[in-house]
Amino acid sequence: MLRVGLAIAVSSRRKVPGHYQGMNTLDTLTLDTLTAPQDVLAGYRATDTFGSGSGCHRLICDDNLTVLHQLDTSGELFDFIFVDPPYNTGRTRDAYQNRFDAGDWQMALLERLQAAQQVLALSGAMALTIDSRSLADALQVVERLMAQSTGWWYQIITMSTVPSGSAMKGFRRSHEYIICIHPASGGPQPAKLGDHWGLHQEGRVAGTVQWNRLLKSGIGHTAQSSPGCFYPVFIDRATGKVVGVGEPVSPGAYQKFNDPDPDVATCWPIRKDGSLGRWRVSADTARTLLAQGFVTTGRLVRGDEHKTAIKYLTSGVVAKIDRGEFEITGYDEDTGAAIVVATEDDPAVLPTTVWTVPSHNYSVYGSWLLRKLVPQCTFSHPKSIYAMEDLLRFYAADPDAKILDLYAGSGTVAHAAMLLNDTDGGSRDTVSVTLNELPQQGHAPGDKAGVFHAVLVPRMRAASTGITTAKHPVAGDYEFPLRGAIADGLSGAVEVLIPDQS
Repeated sequence: MLRVGLAIAVSSRRKVPGHYQGMNTLDTLTLDTLTAPQDVLAGYRATDTFGSGSGCHRLICDDNLTVLHQLDTSGELFDFIFVDPPYNTGRTRDAYQNRFDAGDWQMALLERLQAAQQVLALSGAMALTIDSRSLADALQVVERLMAQSTGWWYQIITMSTVPSGSAMKGFRRSHEYIICIHPASGGPQPAKLGDHWGLHQEGRVAGTVQWNRLLKSGIGHTAQSSPGCFYPVFIDRATGKVVGVGEPVSPGAYQKFNDPDPDVATCWPIRKDGSLGRWRVSADTARTLLAQGFVTTGRLVRGDEHKTAIKYLTSGVVAKIDRGEFEITGYDEDTGAAIVVATEDDPAVLPTTVWTVPSHNYSVYGSWLLRKLVPQCTFSHPKSIYAMEDLLRFYAADPDAKILDLYAGSGTVAHAAMLLNDTDGGSRDTVSVTLNELPQQGHAPGDKAGVFHAVLVPRMRAASTGITTAKHPVAGDYEFPLRGAIADGLSGAVEVLIPDQS
């Protein structure tokens, strides 16, 4: 299965600074010298291939640390790496061995995250999922990783996965956590989210333009903390229009400043308690924003016009205007402020760090969906395909993105990538790695009852063909938004790889 495009794309990316740096490019090579994906990973052989169309999805039965070292040796880089380790709950019925000493579990996870860094693209990201029982242990690992990685940063997403909650001592557990780990230049990208995210309720319309107060609040709000941000702003007493921005002055001299005109009020960054504050931007920046119509006033305080709140558009909003996500449709006749609106009803946005979304229900869109594809499957706790698809919208927005799933389990991430490709016409490639864990403790690479052969491969085959392992069309449709029938199948070439023992 020759994927020249994959070889070019992967080799032209730059590794994250860490153990290795530099550019690897194949621009000067001929096509004859390029290597097919199955040859990139030495030590593996293909046992099956199925499906066709955009996107190459490799399923690898092996220890993920071994695969990471092979990927690093081959020079492959990924835009997004998903890490869903065993939660170390002590239970034995799960597909993965789940009873580790906490220290051993942390060391194993740290070793894999460090190896994953070496195959992550410079602007890529990793996401680690965990539940409340092992969150503290996981965060200790992430903090150690941060201490070793200059400029890296992380965020914690709280995601509702079982709305009814799981029984436990005390309150019912309904959420899991996603620890999103980024190099300095990485981060999530805004995505178009459907109404089921609830961002269009109670006036919290996604993409609504917000004018922020120019007066600085919080830490560093004093005039002394940034003298260049203590300057007068002039407004028309009749209309409230901002008509000018003065030069910075020393905090002690502002009381000597007279209004330049009887019809013009001078506004200073004075806080409610009477103390001297500062504006959020410099005088030069304020003038630039004013010239564009990006500075205005709040409700005009008649008689005390100098107390009128000054507002402006932040650099983030201005960037959205430049990208075409927001549009200037005109200017207010009185204030001259730009009238800015979202260009679409469903603009690309970044949500908050708390996700309470119906489509992320693991029971309905994880377990039930998996049983539709692979009847009699007993794999426990598969992720919601739509939760994984949303995560890919934020971190694999590039239609040619390369995705690595280190603990693939039932293959939800690869399935979600196929669905996203089908939705937006992308050609994302995935690598899904799992041991052939048995229902009971242990694993055997060739045992057909293991998770690799009994769950991952059959699930991907059913997703590709639309036919269940029982040889029936898969019931139902892809949702959020409503898309085609699952029985129609999804495009994508799938390759099954196992260690070559020869």
